[in-house]
This record gives sequence, C-alpha cells and structure tokens, in this order.
Amino acid sequence: IHKYKNRIYSREFESDLDVTENQQKVGDMFLRKRSFFTESQIIPHLKMDDLDSALFNKARQIIRNYRSDHPWLLISNEQLLKESVLWRKDFLGDGNQGLTLAAALVFGKDTTIQSILPAYKVEAMVRIQNKDRWDDRINPPLRTNLIDTYLLLKEFINKHLSEKFFMEGDQRVDLRDKIFREVIGNIIVHREYTSAFSTELIITGTEVRITNPNRPLFHGIIHPD
Repeated sequence: IHKYKNRIYSREFESDLDVTENQQKVGDMFLRKRSFFTESQIIPHLKMDDLDSALFNKARQIIRNYRSDHPWLLISNEQLLKESVLWRKDFLGDGNQGLTLAAALVFGKDTTIQSILPAYKVEAMVRIQNKDRWDDRINPPLRTNLIDTYLLLKEFINKHLSEKFFMEGDQRVDLRDKIFREVIGNIIVHREYTSAFSTELIITGTEVRITNPNRPLFHGIIHPD
C-alpha cells in the first residue's frame, strides 16, 4: 500500500478516491494485495478436538456417492486433512504447522467457527410478495460448517424453485440442480471468510441474486457469452 502525504488513495475507474478514513476500503485494499488466501492461514491453537468427527463421516459418504474407490475413504481423519491440505506447514514463513482456517470451516464445530469468525454468516431468503422483508428464509442465518451450509442452501433452492423439464440429448436433466450445485459451490469456495459482510442468496420473482464478499480479480459485468 502506497501513501501520498499520509493519505491513501484508491483508483476506481477514472477517479482517485481518498479512502484514508474508510477502514473497510483500506482493509479491502490490503486483502486484495495479499499473495495468499486467508483460508490457508494456520490457526495455531486449532486442534482435532475442535473439529466434529461426524462431519468426516458425512464427507466420506458424499465422496462415496461420487466415487466408491476414492483413496480418502480408507485413511484416517488426520491423514485426510493432510491429503486435502487442510493441515499444512508454512515453508515460506515461520515454519509453523497445523490446521488451517479452511479445516475449521469444513470440519469445525459450530462453536469453533463462531469463535474464530464471529461475524461470518450466510443469509437465504425469498422476496416475492414481501419485498421489504421476506416471505421465507433460513432462520437463524447459517453460521455452520461448509458441508451443511452447502446442503441447506441446496435444500432451500429446491424448496422454492420448481424443476423445469429439460432434455440433454435423450436424457432428462434437472437443470435447477445442475446450475445451483455450481452456483452454491462457487459461493462457498470464493467467499472471503475474514470479511464482516454476510453472504446473501435472495430469490425474487424474476431472479436469484447472490451477494458474496470476495477478492475480485476484476470488476464488471460477466455476460453469458
């Protein structure tokens, strides 16, 4: 971060904006310039006891549904964490080793996640009739592990969006499942979990709108083509 006369400026389109007093803007700037992802950060005092062993079984069942001979089905929980780089050693820094923030997010108990990331939450709601508040929502907002977050968001989508008839070749495909499996996966993978902003998934009468704090590489409209 560079300063000019002790002021910090952010280049936005054709303007240089003074953001010195805007802690959120300055914080976002530092975050954007980091060379590592915050979820790979080692949490020194995070131990196996802080993780939920039932989630390892749930993860293995999900893996088994996709590939029955996956090697992760036959290894210990500790080895699974190392194989998926949720346990790592910091070779470029101070040499510390241990469980990462990602390990807490995927396999952590709710109390563990809330202690490390007290502001983290995911909101899902329907705004069709009541546009100022909501017709239905996941209540309370999700502050749980990412496996259950994914499953609960998929369940919410399936509850409020009907399945449309669609054929790919001679096979009928659940287009809703195909689209939102990808959308929700991307929400979870690309969220910046140290941000105090919440993730929002809002179903309206004409669209599904998602707001997700992240580290954008560029700004602008992404067209379907």
